[in-house]
Amino acid sequence: MAENTEEMKVERGAETIPLTRVRKIISKRMHQSMSELAQANHRMNIDMSGAVALREKYKANGVKISYNDIVIKCVARALMESPEINCRMDEENMTVYHYVNMGMAVDTPRGLLVPVIKDADLLTLPEISAESARVATAAKSGRIAPADMSGATFTISNLGMFDIDDFTAIINQPEAGIIAVGKMSKQVVVDENDEMVVRPMMQISLTYDHRVIDGAPAARFLQKVKQYLQDPAWIDE
Repeated sequence: MAENTEEMKVERGAETIPLTRVRKIISKRMHQSMSELAQANHRMNIDMSGAVALREKYKANGVKISYNDIVIKCVARALMESPEINCRMDEENMTVYHYVNMGMAVDTPRGLLVPVIKDADLLTLPEISAESARVATAAKSGRIAPADMSGATFTISNLGMFDIDDFTAIINQPEAGIIAVGKMSKQVVVDENDEMVVRPMMQISLTYDHRVIDGAPAARFLQKVKQYLQDPAWIDE
C-alpha cells in the first residue's frame, strides 16, 4: 500500500509560461479599458418564453438557430433605435454609427477573440446564424481573416453555455458598450395575473462608458432589448 502511495505522488512546484502575443494584447486592452473608461452597469431579467417558441418554430422547419443569434438580432434592432449607444469617443469627438457591426466574444485555444458580424442590423435571423457560425469557427481554428476581426461598433459576450448565471463584461475599446449574457434557466416568477408560474429566465447586463452615455439612455436601450427578446414575433414580420 505504501508503494502505491509513493507511485501516486505528483511533482509539486510552479511553472513559468511565456505570454503569447494574443494574451499580451488581451491584457493590454483590458487594462486600458478599465483604466481609461468610466464603466457603469445595468442589469435586467428577461422572460425568454417567446424566444424559446421562436427557436422551436425554426427548428421544426429544419433551420438551426441559437439563443445567442436571437440576442444578436434583438440587440442590433435596439441599437439602430438607440444610436447614442452605438458609438465611440476619442479626445475631441463622438462618432455615432447608423449601422451595426456586432462583435461576438469567442473563447479560442489562443484566448479571447472578438470576430465581427458585419451589418448585423440588415441580416435575417438565419443569416445571422450562418455568419456567427462562420466567424466563430474561423476564430477557433486560427484561420480568421483580419477583416473579420475589425470594425465592430458594439459587442456581445455570452457565457451562458458555461452555466454562468450573470456577469459584468469589460468594454471592448474603442466601443462604448457591451452586453453580457448569462444562462437561461427555469425560474418561478409572478405573472401578469399575480400567479406563480415557471418561466425560462435569463439575465443580461449592459456595461457602458458613462463619459459618453448617461444612465437613463442606457436603461431605455436595455428596456428595448428586453422588449424585443420577450416578444420576438417582429423578427418574422
